[in-house]
Amino acid sequence: MNRKLACVLGASLVLAACGGDGESLFGEPPPSASFPISSSNGAAAVRVAWESAGGSGALAGVGAGVGLSGSAPGAQTIAAQALSPEDIVIDVVSLLPFGPETFGCAGGTGTAIISGNITNPETLSRDDTFRIEYDMCDDGAGTVTDGIVEMTIAEFTGDVFLGTFQVAADTLVDSLSITAGGETITGSGDARVTIDSTQAPFVSTGIYGNSLLQTTAVSTGSLTNYASDLTYDGNQVPAEFAMGASGTIDSSLLPGSIGYSTEVTFAGIAGSYPNTGTLLVEGDKSTARLVAVDAENVRIDIDSDGDGTVDEMIEMTWDELLNG
Repeated sequence: MNRKLACVLGASLVLAACGGDGESLFGEPPPSASFPISSSNGAAAVRVAWESAGGSGALAGVGAGVGLSGSAPGAQTIAAQALSPEDIVIDVVSLLPFGPETFGCAGGTGTAIISGNITNPETLSRDDTFRIEYDMCDDGAGTVTDGIVEMTIAEFTGDVFLGTFQVAADTLVDSLSITAGGETITGSGDARVTIDSTQAPFVSTGIYGNSLLQTTAVSTGSLTNYASDLTYDGNQVPAEFAMGASGTIDSSLLPGSIGYSTEVTFAGIAGSYPNTGTLLVEGDKSTARLVAVDAENVRIDIDSDGDGTVDEMIEMTWDELLNG
C-alpha cells in the first residue's frame, strides 16, 4: 500500500464510537474466526493490522477536520483537511441554522457543501449538528475527499475562534473516500471524535469505535472495537507525534481475523515512520510483534505456538513491510 495511505503518523483527527453495545448502525457481521500466525503469514498479518489503524484515522480525520481541528498546519499526511478550519468555523457559527452553503476546496477543484444547526453563534453547544457533503474535494496537498459526514456535538469547552478547545462529537461517515498517492480508501461507520487543542500547538485526539467498514482497490475489511490515540507536538522542531491503537480486523487479505494492540507507544518525527514502538498482533494461539527499530527499519517477532518465546525474527524496512 502507498505510504500516504498506510502510515498513520500524520493523521491529525480520529473517530470514536457512539455507545458501547458493540452494534453498528451499518449492521456488519461479527469478525470471522482467527487463524494461526506463522513465519509465512506474519508479515502480512502485521501489515494489515498497521494499515487498519492508519485507515481508521484516515477516514475519521477528514470527517472531523472541517470546522473542528485544533491541529497545526502540516500535522497530517493522510487526513489532510479539505478546507481551512478557521474560516469554516467562523462561517458556520454565524448562522442559525445555516446552509446548505457551498465552499470551494483549497486545491481549486471540488466542493464541500456544509449545513447544520448551531444554537449559539458565539460557540459550539451540545446537540449542535453539522452535515458535510464532499464532492471530489481537493485539499491542495495531494488528498481528494468524496462522501458524506454527519456530526452531532456531544461536549464542548473552550474558544472555537482561538482554536483552543476540547470537543467530543458523535459522527457518521457514509461511503467517505480519501484518495492520496494514487490510491483510495473508502469507509462507512459511526463513531465519536475527541479533540483537545487547549495546549496548541500540542494537540491530542482520540478514536473509540464500534465498527468501521473499509475498502481499497485490493481488499475489504471490517474493524470492530477499535481505538486510537494520537498526540501531535508542534512545540518541537521538527514536530513530533505519539500514537497507540487497538482493535480487531477481519480482512479479505487474511484467512481470518486478528486482534492488535500497542504494547509500546509509537513515536517519531511528524511526516516520518515511527522510530520507536511495538504493536502486538494476536492470532489463534499465536502472536506477531511489530517492533520499530528506527524510522527506517522494523523487526517482526513471530511466536507461532503462543508459548511466549520468539520462534522467528523477520527484519525489513518500513517501506518493505508496507509495500510488500
